[in-house]
Amino acid sequence: MREAEITLCVIDDIKSVVRGIADMIQVESHGVKVVGTAGNGEEGLQMVMELRPDIVLTDIRMPRMDGLEMTKAIMAVLPNCKVIMLSGYTDFEYAQQALRLGAFDFIAKPFLKAAIEEVVQKAKVQIEQDRIQFAKQSEMERQIKESMPLLRQEYLHLLLRYNANEARLKERWDYLKLDL
Repeated sequence: MREAEITLCVIDDIKSVVRGIADMIQVESHGVKVVGTAGNGEEGLQMVMELRPDIVLTDIRMPRMDGLEMTKAIMAVLPNCKVIMLSGYTDFEYAQQALRLGAFDFIAKPFLKAAIEEVVQKAKVQIEQDRIQFAKQSEMERQIKESMPLLRQEYLHLLLRYNANEARLKERWDYLKLDL
């Protein structure tokens, strides 16, 4: 099975920044595909809601909707999305607020190509780990669901042999979804 592609959107009101980052992140070398770009927060939010990328790289200060408001909206709908904020040196308080809102990381402007690549790779690694954890959890849930008839039968056999207090009985009864 081929792993799902990791996608990225770039949002900034400075076109040269958007173009530069979009050109820098190559699928072949970074394993991340740029699927969309936008020039302001409103367009960016609309694009993110449509494309549902894994990573969003955005400026904090933009026209129409700032990066903080956009991050809050993204996190409400896509809590696993990794939002990386671009921030000027004077915007440190904004960057702290962005992290409190759920942003993954921030990069100070002016930035170096290496800084963008490093934080995107860090986000990619976290996304891959999250996907592995989710797959393991889903598999465990599937196995429990498949085992439920046997678990119910075994529990009823144990009830015939051993005493249990009422609170414990109710807890297990509810978990096993036994209905009489």
